Amino acid sequence: MTAVSDRPYRGLKTFSEREADIFCGREEETRLLIANLFASPITILHGPSGVGKSSALQAGVLPHLRRPEYKTTPVYFRSWGEGWLRRFQEQCRDALRGTTVQPTDSFYTFMRDFAAKNLVIVMLDQFEDYLDGDRDNGSDIEFARAIRDPDVRASFLIGIREDRFASLDGLKSLVPKLLDRTLRLDLLSEDSARAAITGPLELPRFNAIARKDLIERYIDGREKNIPPAELQIVFDQQWDIDRARVPIELCLESYPGRQLAVQRFVAMELSRSLGADSETGAGVLELLVPESGIRATRTLEGLARGIEQRKGFEKDAIRVVDRILGALCKAGLLRRDPRGYTIYHDVTQESIRVWCQEQRDQARSVVAVTPSTEELQREIERRNEEIGKLTEARKKAEDDASAAQSRE
Repeated sequence: MTAVSDRPYRGLKTFSEREADIFCGREEETRLLIANLFASPITILHGPSGVGKSSALQAGVLPHLRRPEYKTTPVYFRSWGEGWLRRFQEQCRDALRGTTVQPTDSFYTFMRDFAAKNLVIVMLDQFEDYLDGDRDNGSDIEFARAIRDPDVRASFLIGIREDRFASLDGLKSLVPKLLDRTLRLDLLSEDSARAAITGPLELPRFNAIARKDLIERYIDGREKNIPPAELQIVFDQQWDIDRARVPIELCLESYPGRQLAVQRFVAMELSRSLGADSETGAGVLELLVPESGIRATRTLEGLARGIEQRKGFEKDAIRVVDRILGALCKAGLLRRDPRGYTIYHDVTQESIRVWCQEQRDQARSVVAVTPSTEELQREIERRNEEIGKLTEARKKAEDDASAAQSRE
């Protein structure tokens, strides 16, 4: 598959198979996952939210399994919710062009027939969404039969968030060896982080030289404690700063400095995504990130009711809230699962809460101007000026990339 990414870093967005060539630093984990998939009928991949499980499967494992030497049909699936079985079967049929196996109401029967002549590797990602959906014991039994039956020439991988690992107990009772092969995806080590930063820049199309001093300031002394999402956010910003020569210096050697970089990025993405809906968007986000710090999951209808109850918001807010949720999901700030909407990455949660607080304080300062609110306003204006410069740099980079594609 031809790479189409015109940026070396992904920010908040998950790496897809199309970005395989800029997905670096997880080579060892990719090798271990593939080895387990060929050694066992079931592998469990788990790790904390935002550690990059989906990226590792889509941009790491999947492209490797498509190589001719593996002689297998890989299928990656995470589109859970109502009608998931039919979507899964269609995805399998797309993966093996020319198959005559038809969709059926039985997961086991379909897998038995589909894998009759070809070794099939099935990666079931974000499995917590399946566990949270409207399922019955019958679907669990179907899963278990397919995993246990040696005549089904398939290997399965379940990707699940670490905080939902215990939810596999019900399936474990049907598949006694379910947890025999489990792999935990950890945060990045210093070496892995270094590869994730420098690897993409070695591609000819980026024509860039890695700033070793900046990289070492970022990773020095952090051992195996570097969140992939934070790394992608920080260096996606640095890419814009370097390319457009924006006079902003990221302070990367301290946690407050890195957190400030994340806050700036989140504020920029929120401004870009929400526009005139920023005030209502802040209200929606406050319902998803309450002051307790424990992120919530809420439905569209529940969020709309919460907005309607707030002073100053019009009735029948569901249309506006739906538009806001769509924009935030597209930006990678929220994700939707069968239970509703929730914050996608743990690393952004505090920055989102800070942005919401700033929106609230700005609204109050319009009503009552005091020395403290004037100081707040100046700080917010300074931050907004930096965000404006970064936004202009991003737009210039996008325009340059479009112009280059047109010339090709």
